[in-house]
Amino acid sequence: MFTMRLFAPLMLMTSLVAAFPPVSTSEKRAALKSDAQFNFEPFKLTNICLDCDRPNATATYSCRVKFDWYDPNSVKENPVSSCTCNSTAFSWDGTEGTTNTNISNSGGAYELCSWAGNDHDYSYFEMRLFSFQTAENFTLEIAHHYKDEAQFPAPYQYPTTFARPTLTLPVVHKDEKSTSLYAAGPVNATVVGIAD
Repeated sequence: MFTMRLFAPLMLMTSLVAAFPPVSTSEKRAALKSDAQFNFEPFKLTNICLDCDRPNATATYSCRVKFDWYDPNSVKENPVSSCTCNSTAFSWDGTEGTTNTNISNSGGAYELCSWAGNDHDYSYFEMRLFSFQTAENFTLEIAHHYKDEAQFPAPYQYPTTFARPTLTLPVVHKDEKSTSLYAAGPVNATVVGIAD
């Protein structure tokens, strides 16, 4: 019984993959691999900024990430294919390292960037801070949930695609009370996962 429960998700995933027809090469999808079942173009991130402020040189920073996001894979049946993400403030102690322990919510819950539609037909964009090494080097996890009946037949017509872009932003301002980083982009965020 334990073995069946352990392998049941794998068997379900195998049956889901078998249920989807291969993507036609004439479809406007990125050519990631010639034999890939789903070839997604990367998400496009622009106007990416990280702003951190603190009341004095010994206090903890309060930081926000903001960026514009376009999904070229979103089909015409979706109410929206782009949005602006603006994270809630997170705390950073100003130290630099390779661990996530110096900020308040690394790897935390997703934050909603945009939602459109009604109770039965909707699309949303969401993001979370995945890891944070320095203000100049951090990783987001971003997800877009949308309707696509052309690539995903019912009841799987609402895929969620994921990307984990690592962002390296140049400093545009830095003093003892604030740090601002900005990149116009575009930054290509490769789609690395899909869920239904």
